[in-house]
Amino acid sequence: MEFNEEGELNCYLDKIQFYAFPANVDGPNFYRLDGTLSVMYPEARKKICIADNRIVYNTSLTMKDEPEDIVNTFLSFIEQVEQISCPRVY
Repeated sequence: MEFNEEGELNCYLDKIQFYAFPANVDGPNFYRLDGTLSVMYPEARKKICIADNRIVYNTSLTMKDEPEDIVNTFLSFIEQVEQISCPRVY
């Protein structure tokens, strides 16, 4: 969930969401060193949120979509994550 600057809640309960984060962390949300909670959720006008080696992606898919569409979107997400997070070889 995310509140925009006008204080409106941005949350889609019926949409499929993909996450990517390092294996040594518990999830996309975390406490900062100062004790504040960082909740990752893309802004309403965006579909992706990237911060601190964590990625959250809001799809337009629901559980009612075709399984093949869900799988293809997930595979595309994995490819994008690999491009973003893998070290580049020059």
